[in-house]
Amino acid sequence: MDVVSNVPGNDPVQRTAGVFVLRPLADDRRFFVLASRAVVFIVLLILPCTLLAQRTLVDNRAETVSGNVSIGLAENFRQAARFTTGSNAAGYILTGVTGVFDTKLGSPRPIQVSIYDESADTPGSSIGSLSGDDPDTGGTHIFTSGGIVLAPDTNYFVVMSIDSTDGDDRYIWSTTRRKGQTGLPGWSIGDEGYTGEGTSWSTNSVIPLFSLSGSVVSNSLDVDGNGEVGLLTDGLLLVRYL
Repeated sequence: MDVVSNVPGNDPVQRTAGVFVLRPLADDRRFFVLASRAVVFIVLLILPCTLLAQRTLVDNRAETVSGNVSIGLAENFRQAARFTTGSNAAGYILTGVTGVFDTKLGSPRPIQVSIYDESADTPGSSIGSLSGDDPDTGGTHIFTSGGIVLAPDTNYFVVMSIDSTDGDDRYIWSTTRRKGQTGLPGWSIGDEGYTGEGTSWSTNSVIPLFSLSGSVVSNSLDVDGNGEVGLLTDGLLLVRYL
């Protein structure tokens, strides 16, 4: 009878002199390490998505409607509301704006909803836009974005406008004089509204009704401490210590 004491090669099963020999997996440990590393990469790809749970960032829509402001009515007639972000060091991702509207007047052109940064205490430049159905009827209307990055402890503006107007055509954004609101820690809505005409802005004593939705960015996987979660940086450092 043929006896095989050592089976060369990498095949777990090898035939020698008519006898099949089951070869032990000498690379079991190496296989385990490689599998563990693969799991880490998968986690790094999936977990950040699960950490970015959608939530209401700030909301004043529960306040009593006391009036409205017009979006349109005159050339480049815009309306804006200021908000301030919380102190989460990694920032936030804004994905939605929900506004409260009354029924439109006339046939205004499509509404444009954007997030602006701040310049000299008024809206500066657009940092991202949102899309949704025009607020033709009264009630709440939602505008969404793939994600607009917001820095912590920073003032921004929700700006609503249309390209141009014909006569009295306009959308009607509901407002309040009350300052109540809810939201995440540190988030707030400003206590006045802003009207833009041409390139200038002026303040008014009414506050547009709206809410913001989005995500709190988490850096729990930021192994290298650079403020970002990176597959080729944090991932490689995690793999190194497996």
